[in-house]
Amino acid sequence: MHANLTRRVALLSSAIALAFLSATLPTVAVAQGEYEQTLLAQKATPVFAQIVIYDVLPGREAEFEKLIALGAKGGAKGSEFINDRVLKNIDAASPQYATYTKFGNAGTAQALTTSRITAVRALLRRDAESHLAQMDKVYTPKGELNAPNGRELGTSVGQIAHLGLFLPTPSRVEDYYAALYKVKVHTLNRKPRGYIGDELLIETQRNTAQLQAPYTPRPREATRLSFNYGEYKKLEDAEDSYVDRTQETSPEMITLERTFYSALQVPNRFYIFKVIGNS
Repeated sequence: MHANLTRRVALLSSAIALAFLSATLPTVAVAQGEYEQTLLAQKATPVFAQIVIYDVLPGREAEFEKLIALGAKGGAKGSEFINDRVLKNIDAASPQYATYTKFGNAGTAQALTTSRITAVRALLRRDAESHLAQMDKVYTPKGELNAPNGRELGTSVGQIAHLGLFLPTPSRVEDYYAALYKVKVHTLNRKPRGYIGDELLIETQRNTAQLQAPYTPRPREATRLSFNYGEYKKLEDAEDSYVDRTQETSPEMITLERTFYSALQVPNRFYIFKVIGNS
């Protein structure tokens, strides 16, 4: 069973890679600066998310799940805490987890997440990777939301979640976001089976390359991480959606995907999880 799932994960990863084959396009020069901040400043009520990836010691998974399930709410007051998802990598050969926790206050998010990481540190094979981001847009079958409240994807468990981390080149960041938004609208129009939604987030500030990519290739230029968190009801639904995208023949979509990926400094990271906790 585990071998079969591992093969499916490998096939799915290949489909994702094929769906987004990168091609070098002419660079469009834009003014250097904090373009991302102009996007985030438009949010009257900002929602922050702490995204943490944990690589757990083999054999310690049950202990980790018990501790992490205690939640991240801690001493957060009222609207400071929004919700918390605990995610488990679907590859049984990889004892990897993530938490995706939303808050109404950035300071609270950082303080409570630090405490949570400390509680499980002895169960990890290396330091947890943690990022603070602000929500940008949300896409659900109902449409596109420019002012999300962080609760749009619901409270269910058992669904499949994907998490993508992207590091755009500063001079191409406008191209990157323009293409990203159009691709997500295209996903809505395709109406994939089992689609729950996508959430786009942007790192709250430019951090060091070591913090942004502690265990993977690092960017040469200071930038902000871009995150894509999405959910499908079943693994088969996610597989079908990704595979369908590999068969895309629209010249516009092919151009958008090439623009998107040619704007990145380093290859993207893409994880596939199952939601095992949602509070």
